[in-house]
Order: sequence, then C-alpha cells, then structure tokens
Amino acid sequence: MRLLFILLSPLGLRAAEKLIKTSFNSLPARFLLERSSYFKITAINISKCFKNNKNQHNKNLAYQSLVESIFSVYETIYSWSRNESKISSLIFKQENRFMLKAKYPKLLYAMHNRSIDMLLSFLMLENQVTTLYKTIKNQRLNKYVIEQRSKNNSSVATASIGGVRAALKSLNSGINVCFGADQVPADGLGVNSYFFKSVCYSSNLVEAISKREGTGTCFVYLTKNDFGYVVAFDHLSSSFVGTDKMNQLFERSICKKPEEYSWEYKKFRKVSENKELYKF
Repeated sequence: MRLLFILLSPLGLRAAEKLIKTSFNSLPARFLLERSSYFKITAINISKCFKNNKNQHNKNLAYQSLVESIFSVYETIYSWSRNESKISSLIFKQENRFMLKAKYPKLLYAMHNRSIDMLLSFLMLENQVTTLYKTIKNQRLNKYVIEQRSKNNSSVATASIGGVRAALKSLNSGINVCFGADQVPADGLGVNSYFFKSVCYSSNLVEAISKREGTGTCFVYLTKNDFGYVVAFDHLSSSFVGTDKMNQLFERSICKKPEEYSWEYKKFRKVSENKELYKF
C-alpha cells in the first residue's frame, strides 16, 4: 500500500497545501462543500463554541477549517508513505521540548489538530510509544496503519477496555503512551465535562491515569505557521489533571488557531439535551 500512498501524495506539503487551498477557495468548490454534512457539522460545532462571533464569521471559519481538514488528509497520506526521519525533518520547531525528556513514563495526550499521524511519526522517532487507536474498517488499511504506528519498537492498542489495560502495562514498563483525547469516547470510557462552556461527553483516561503514582501526563499537539510545522508540549504534570482541566488546555490551544482543529465530528452528540443538534 505504500506505493499507492506515494502515488496519492506526489507533491511536497507546501505545494500540495497551495494547490488544495487554491482549488477549494474557488466559488464552485465552496458552493459544493458548504452543502456537505461535514461542513454542516463543523458549522454547528463552531457556532456552539464561539457564540459571541457573528454568524458570517463562524461560517467563514467553518469553511476554512474544513479546507484545513482536507489538507490534513493529504498530510496523513504523505506521512504514511514517507519514513519518520523525513517527516521529522519537516518539524522546524519544538515548543517546551524538555517536557518530552522527563524521566518518568507519561501519557502524551493529543487532540486532532492537523494530522495525528505526522505527530506520531515525530514522537516514534524520539521515543518508544504505545498508541491507542480506533480500528479502521478496511482490513488492509488497518493492517498498514498498525505497521506504520509500530515502528522503532512502538506498538498500538485499540481504544477499548482491553486497549487501556495494554496502555497501563506499557506505562508500568516505562513506555510512554499517546492517544487523541478529544474525540467522543465509547460509553463507559468517559464523563460529562465542559468544552467551551458547553457540556460534552469526554474521555476521562487522562484523569484516571494522572491519579497513578509515578506516571506523568503531558499535552502535545501539532500546529503550523508560515515557516513550517511546530510540535508543542504543554502542561507536563505528575499530579492530578481533571477532565475539565484537560478540556481547558484544548480550548487554549484551539483559540490560537481555531481553523486548524478538526471540528467535523459530532462532539456534543452524547449529551441528552443535544439530541436534535445535528439534525439537518
């Protein structure tokens, strides 16, 4: 499958970004994309989180975010077809790098901001890591992604009760664990918490692990500026980090560049008062 992904990502990331954004900023593309369910979900989430913004501002932000998400798909395909050294060379800056070098094993919790696989490629090159992931329905693609995320003695575990046990076993062995903590978890693997002052069902794995003695937590995310990609580390802690605090850290980073966040999933769907929120 690697050859397929090479063929699907022939351009470098700068050239691909320019091409994708130019194409999707044309009026015909915008007309079609604004009628997609992805745009509608994105617009609903952004309007719920940024209530004080004008409607047109949020609509433009939703479109910009969706175009960034389309480009992040290209980033992911590019990451799947290049080695970790190539991807790591694209990271021109690391904010608070010292946090990655802390001696004790830690849970690196991320959010879906740009390509999660670009971030993982960088992390796997730096340290052995166990990644929690959601199984992909296509078996060939699922097998390939597992192989990609298992390089340099790293491993994967499914986002399930069994996977959490495997993650804890890795931590007990001194191996870092990484997972995207912002997605809506399965029933029983989360709690109601606040996200931009609205209740949502959030993963409480960071909260649970932060209670364990000898294990730290650290928020990490990928962002981009005019010069290139940046891996940012934030809030290294060896003490309790509640789910509300975790969401506050997400909010703080999202507000810096809200268009980079992947808003196109039903973030608030598991709260009873939002049963009608995504009906359109």
